[in-house]
Amino acid sequence: MTLAVYGDLYNYLMIKLQTVIANKSRKAHWSSHSKPQIVSNIPSSSFRRKKRPSIPSPPRNIPIHIMAPQHNPPLGLSLARSGFGLVLGGILSGPLILLAPHPQLALTSHIQFGAQGSLTILIGLLVHTKWFNARSGLRDGKNEDSDDFAIQDCFSPTQEKVVFWGIASTWLVLLSEVANAWWATGQALPLALAREGISRSSAKVWQEGVVNICHGVNAVGLYAAFGIIAWKLCSPQRPKADKGISRADEAVTETKR
Repeated sequence: MTLAVYGDLYNYLMIKLQTVIANKSRKAHWSSHSKPQIVSNIPSSSFRRKKRPSIPSPPRNIPIHIMAPQHNPPLGLSLARSGFGLVLGGILSGPLILLAPHPQLALTSHIQFGAQGSLTILIGLLVHTKWFNARSGLRDGKNEDSDDFAIQDCFSPTQEKVVFWGIASTWLVLLSEVANAWWATGQALPLALAREGISRSSAKVWQEGVVNICHGVNAVGLYAAFGIIAWKLCSPQRPKADKGISRADEAVTETKR
């Protein structure tokens, strides 16, 4: 019985060995016939990564403020914003009339806020509207033209600052008048003090000085601002190109040389 078992085991191992040898030979046969062929018709340059287009870098020796000039809001828009702020200040200063020790002076400042704010808005619209044409003088008002320009386009940067800050100095006067409803100064505003029924002011020296300085600065600023506006209204000139852009172009051309 033992010989029969060994014989069966021997036959089983031989069958397994033949099966493994047959499988290996079959795999070797199919692997030799299934290798992919390399196609050499496609050029190797097509597999290369394409380079991105290079962006030219700006010259390094040009200052940043010349390369990218900052454009401030137009003068007319800035004046309109300042005027709207004055009108809003007049609305907010209304309740102070009942709280101030001198209500007549508080009422005067309240009225001046609204009046000066409305005037500032009108001036902003005046300098912002395109009234003139570079070729025909006055604009016809029917068709828009690229040669149309406004008064604010005729101002130089210095004149623009003088006009804006001269008109914006009205804030100093109106704020000093609000404070004057408690101080009751008489040097700069003697008529308002007389209307209040006060014959002699009891304000301190520094309070009189603050009110006088605010009114003096505003007077000089308004003289200069309205003088420039009247000058440009009477003799408008064709606006020049943007100086920041022209300076940038000149700097680029110099670097190319």
